Amino acid sequence: MMICMGSERMYGVILAGGSGKLSLFQEAAALLQEIVKADALLVVTHRDHKEQIALQLAELKLDQAVILEEPLARNTAPAIGLAAWHLAKLDPGAVMVVLPSDHYITPREAFQELLRTAGRLAEKYGLVTFGIRPGTAETGYGYIKCGAALPEAGYRVAAFVEKAELEKAREYLAAGSYLRNSGIFVFKVERLQAEYRRQQPELSRLLDGLDFGDRAALEQVYALMPKISIDYAILEKVQDIVVLPAVFTLGDPGSWDACFAHEFGRVPEQAGGVAAQASSPEATQRPEATQRPEATRLYQRWLHSPFIDSRTKEELQALAGNEAEIEDRFGGELTFGTGGMRGVLGAGSRRMNIYVVRRATQGFADYLNGRFAAGTTIKAIIAYDSRRFSREFALEAALVLAANGIKSLLFREMRPTPQLSFAIRELGCQGGIIITASHNPPTYNGFKVYDEHGGQIVPARAEEITAAIDKVDYFNDVKLLTGAEAAVKGLLVYLDEEMDRRYLERIKTLSLRPGDAGMNIVYTPLHGTGAFLIPRLLKEMGYQKIHVVTAQADPDPDFSTVKVPNPEESDSFTLAIALAAAKDAELILATDPDADRVGCAVRDREGAYHHLSGNQVGALLIAYLLARLQGRNTLPSNGVIIKSIVTGNLGREIATAYGVPTVETLTGFKFIGEKIREYEETGERRFLFGYEESYGYLAGTFVRDKDAVIASALIAEMTAYYRQKGKTLLEVLDELFRKYGYYREELISLVLPEQQPADKLLHAFVDTDLREIAGLRIAEVRDYRVGKARDPWTEKEHVLSLPLSDAAYFALADGSWFCVRPSGTEPKVKVYFAVQADSAAAAAKKMDALKEEVLQKIRDGYIF
Repeated sequence: MMICMGSERMYGVILAGGSGKLSLFQEAAALLQEIVKADALLVVTHRDHKEQIALQLAELKLDQAVILEEPLARNTAPAIGLAAWHLAKLDPGAVMVVLPSDHYITPREAFQELLRTAGRLAEKYGLVTFGIRPGTAETGYGYIKCGAALPEAGYRVAAFVEKAELEKAREYLAAGSYLRNSGIFVFKVERLQAEYRRQQPELSRLLDGLDFGDRAALEQVYALMPKISIDYAILEKVQDIVVLPAVFTLGDPGSWDACFAHEFGRVPEQAGGVAAQASSPEATQRPEATQRPEATRLYQRWLHSPFIDSRTKEELQALAGNEAEIEDRFGGELTFGTGGMRGVLGAGSRRMNIYVVRRATQGFADYLNGRFAAGTTIKAIIAYDSRRFSREFALEAALVLAANGIKSLLFREMRPTPQLSFAIRELGCQGGIIITASHNPPTYNGFKVYDEHGGQIVPARAEEITAAIDKVDYFNDVKLLTGAEAAVKGLLVYLDEEMDRRYLERIKTLSLRPGDAGMNIVYTPLHGTGAFLIPRLLKEMGYQKIHVVTAQADPDPDFSTVKVPNPEESDSFTLAIALAAAKDAELILATDPDADRVGCAVRDREGAYHHLSGNQVGALLIAYLLARLQGRNTLPSNGVIIKSIVTGNLGREIATAYGVPTVETLTGFKFIGEKIREYEETGERRFLFGYEESYGYLAGTFVRDKDAVIASALIAEMTAYYRQKGKTLLEVLDELFRKYGYYREELISLVLPEQQPADKLLHAFVDTDLREIAGLRIAEVRDYRVGKARDPWTEKEHVLSLPLSDAAYFALADGSWFCVRPSGTEPKVKVYFAVQADSAAAAAKKMDALKEEVLQKIRDGYIF
């Protein structure tokens, strides 16, 4: 059968790497045989496999198929380009199906019907891919984030995402808007060629020069082609790709279980492969891993424990026989660290539930009682956000602390995380607990602890608390009072509006000018705790035209109006922008559910709204605060700005112009809080402002964590100040660029192959003679693994002042830099890039060149 695309034909392209006893290539060819005619089938394969491929095509009576030989393996972008350029000469209006030869696809009828739909979409939109709905949290695949739905079928692609670690894969599964990348595509050839020319001009030039009949010339040209995937070369850089959710089953032949299922129609018992039914998230899945004895033992103990409540017991009983789920829930514990612990809600030692919360709280109580001298009245603040079971978990934590003789001061209603930090300091407490999972998907919750200074715990403290938690048995060692018992003993006290008043009054002391009653501000709490305080604060400061996004004003544990309640994501501003346009607002503010991070969007002269980055907002605030303090003659001579090592340098340059030094810490606001305490104790410096590129800001010292309530007030004040001068924040930012240079920052996360540990990548970058990159001289290599920095040209070294960490920072001579931070437990690495130039265009060009060369080194040496 032939699919007709108007007057054009659909062609099938198989990417084949060879054959085996069970010919996967023949499976793919047979599947396309029912879709395209023999002369419309192309096979791209290595020249060493050509004879085998020809024999298998003959067996299927597909002798007319065209075999395109690759003289060298160069990944999917050159291979698909080879086919596209061949087809363009035969049929410029062609539509091509690209299918790898390493999957079983069933049922065929469903796949063929989807191809018809994809062909029509390719005619209209140009580039179409298929996504598999994950039924379980799968870590071996890349993901596709769905954007807006299309009227015909499918979705716009919002983003291509690297292979996910388990926690992130669970987030994607819970969000429901992520599909597994299938590696199957349908392209309009002329559109694909246009994107090659736009995104990969050098590769396109080489493809243009190919003579398909000259094998020697082909080999010479192919040797010059980059090793690069179609995803990285083209798809991740294009804005209007379409994804179709799959209605077929995609089996991975790398797994024996997939072959077993294909041959015998079922999956072997206790299988460990990855073949998955993709037609619905509820479809029955094979186990991801063989269940371990420890998981079974712990599951049985929970199941039969008299301490387990009836609802949880029912949930546990429903797991009987589901070995994969038991392993997932009981095959370990939620990891406790400096950020506390987070996990999916549910029964099990690797889920968030009252038993996990009680155990962690007992460990924290043991730590507090051991840390502070006998006779000390130990007090702890407990707060919580709008997530499922947050209130219940907070009360359970309070009752465990009370049973251990610790006075629990529990917020009566949900409140922002930074208010917890304030309350610890304000009331002289020895610690605190916040129940939150920040901007994670709705199925998550978390448990985070604070020290007596109101800051997040630093690594040394986290290790001590972890050791204390490890000693606690879930059921036998946890102490617990009832609410009535705790109240009678004076060990459970509720905090009310008075703490709000004291907190907001302290924030007002940071103001450098009165509010602007005529300025329109739109605010969205994204269904979180910011709704309780931020509109009130702004109005009390004089901003009378505060418009809250009604649909996102009330607490909603489902965060039903956004994909993820994260102000870093532009999608979170959709409803706010609509309201802002209607209200003619100059400023939009959005806070995450626990209101410690804030994002903003500002209006330009044409009425369009622009989402500013964390680096840009931080730089603007520094410029505003320092200028205002200097103008009032209150800028201290020993003032200091604090930022993380991966935060951009525009803020530093601005501070330097005012004679204010910038001090760097490792990534994490806990280190900024620790530095504030150090300066407070020594008197060496006076803290003025701290920030991170991930939308966390702080002014003042009465809070020791990033604070979106404080930052919202400062951003509104800054906007009003420049508004009075006839300027928008965009215009002020452009002034800063013109004065200090055009700064641009980007972050890329990479997942490396299992056989290439992330630390090997870091070693390869640091332990080389690398002196230049992208035409720029490397001025200094800061190796945080060993705490030393060196000049690669002179080999002179000096000691770094920060704690040891798995990170390497490359400072370039022109002020640009990049930083490589690998995971210590998984083959994953983050690469931060920052450049500066004398124009926006030059900065963009420099960023592209720096990214390309750094990533090419990674691809050449460590990935492909």
